[in-house]
Amino acid sequence: MEQAIVNWEAISALSEAFGVIAIVISLVFVGFQIRQNSNSVRMSAEMDVSKQFAGWASLVVNNPNVGRIWDAAADDPGSLSDEDISQFLWFVMELLLLYEAQFHMYLKGHISEESWDAKANMFLGLIQNPIVGKWWATGLGPFSSHFREYIEDNRGRKDLKWEYASVSAAGRLDT
Repeated sequence: MEQAIVNWEAISALSEAFGVIAIVISLVFVGFQIRQNSNSVRMSAEMDVSKQFAGWASLVVNNPNVGRIWDAAADDPGSLSDEDISQFLWFVMELLLLYEAQFHMYLKGHISEESWDAKANMFLGLIQNPIVGKWWATGLGPFSSHFREYIEDNRGRKDLKWEYASVSAAGRLDT
């Protein structure tokens, strides 16, 4: 009877080859999962941003006085009383705090550049309002130095696609 000769070196080489193939397949799968998770995080962040703005806009819907002040600040800032200016600036600060949070989300890659550019154009346009610009120049407000620097570096841009305007004037059909 013949005895089978076992080539342990060949078996070991085959085992190593299968192990390498299994590792490569696992790494490809993990890479796919990470990319899918990153996309989910970005989509969730974009949705959260939309919800934040919807919440902010609901302040106007639920309080017509805020809408009146917002429009007056755009159309005729000099017509606002000191009390109206104070309320307007609190409203603006809330909006800028939302923008700052989104700025940091953008820097970490959680918000797309396209989405961020649209938001940046809005608040950089808002900073051009005389009331907001004067308030911003005081340095008041709990904003990070990175966010302040971004605004200062970009606030004078001529390529802004959004100009601060009253919502009612923008929505009029007779103009």
